[in-house]
Amino acid sequence: MGQFISSVGIIGLGPMGRNFSLNLLDQGYEVVAYDNDQEKYEELSSYTRETDKVTCATSIKDFIEHLPKPRAIFLLVPAGSIVSAVCDTLLNEGLDKDDIIVDFGNSFWKDSEERLKRYHGQVQFLCCGISGGESGARHGPSLMVSGDQPAWEHISPILNKVSAKPMWADDESLDEPFSRSYRCVEYFGQGPTGHFVKMVHNGIEYAVMQSIAEVYAGLRELADLSPQEISEVFTDWSSTLKNYLLEASATVLAHVDPKTNKPFVDIILDKAGQKGTGNWTGLASLEVGTACSTIMAAVNERMVSALKEQRLIAADVLPAPDEVTTSVEQQQMIANLKDAFICATLIAYAQGFTLLQDAKEKFEWDFDNGALPKVWSGGCIIRAAVLQDYARAFIDEPHTENALLFTFSQQEIANRQRGWRESMKAYIDAGVSAPTLSGALNYYDSYRSAVLPATLIQAQRDYFGAHGYLRNDDNTNTKFHTTWYADTPTERKL
Repeated sequence: MGQFISSVGIIGLGPMGRNFSLNLLDQGYEVVAYDNDQEKYEELSSYTRETDKVTCATSIKDFIEHLPKPRAIFLLVPAGSIVSAVCDTLLNEGLDKDDIIVDFGNSFWKDSEERLKRYHGQVQFLCCGISGGESGARHGPSLMVSGDQPAWEHISPILNKVSAKPMWADDESLDEPFSRSYRCVEYFGQGPTGHFVKMVHNGIEYAVMQSIAEVYAGLRELADLSPQEISEVFTDWSSTLKNYLLEASATVLAHVDPKTNKPFVDIILDKAGQKGTGNWTGLASLEVGTACSTIMAAVNERMVSALKEQRLIAADVLPAPDEVTTSVEQQQMIANLKDAFICATLIAYAQGFTLLQDAKEKFEWDFDNGALPKVWSGGCIIRAAVLQDYARAFIDEPHTENALLFTFSQQEIANRQRGWRESMKAYIDAGVSAPTLSGALNYYDSYRSAVLPATLIQAQRDYFGAHGYLRNDDNTNTKFHTTWYADTPTERKL
């Protein structure tokens, strides 16, 4: 499988597939494309002058015949059963065991695990999480790859060319791990980890998006700022934070609806959609046993947003707090909310990193934790300047169990927690919902507590279910039970 690949097959010419095709053409590759919808071919042709380097196949069989061996086939189709259906059709039409299929969809990682087993020995299969949306696909995405290692070694030159540069690419003062030659693509081993990493990426994305939305609500309702003014605040914060989602929010908030001349954000129905990756992250955290409260809070709030009709009724009948006039001056409120956003974002990243580490241990996966902030440092939706701090911390403090314990994170929260706490007080008094910002604070306070009221929970469990408990004055890891229903309760070993 050492032959250089000059032609790449693309199946699926929606916005992602089309833009990824254009990216490949820019890098000098020829593209053989297939889509059931003929109009998609015409759309691709309208975007490029290099039509002589694009072959539009008339069928899957025709598609296969136009690709030189070993064939490299990139699937950019919706996640789910269609991925397996396309793979099965490709195999039935004549793929060889040395050909390579790369699934670039948002596939559920357990589905990818099954496909790796199912297609083993029939074809080389790679799972590739891709982040960056349409713009990333066109100009350089973040790519999280796993699966058959020979396939990775063969097509890694292609993926390196089409992937994004990190945010620090043009900073000549930085040393390793900030190589200017680095591209945002990483191989995460032979399992389904590429799609697992992308799933956690999306979970963090949920949390950061919800945090920004809650900050927006606070700036609007507590600081009395207009959407345009909030856009200016977010633009100012972005000058140092380099947070893509914050920058995107600033752009949206500055936009005026041409039909009504109202702020664009005011004409959008407040029912947030979701495609499932946030839910999957929450389910994975439960399976692995990792606390991911900020991600779960963000997912839950999208569910609450879907209850629009019920919320309209509740707004009329459920009492709000007595009218409260905040004593916090406007500029101080803005500063406090910046502190809250930065701290909540650190919690979201830390929980995501911890989930990946715990999953790595549970499922016996093998990948470099330090690769995570690097691969997310360009092209992807959660890119931000703080990932440079994480990349350095994973090198300098490699045995740190939770990213909250990195020195830079400790210092950042120490400097900002007062503003974080003050802003949460204002939200509570005014009855403004902030489940992610406040949930992140609750997690922080729980994590930093040497003793939690779980002591009482264990006593309760033993009282009604005889589940037993450990004593903090016994280091033998022996479980005890108290005979609560006896006339004279006594303790015995279990």
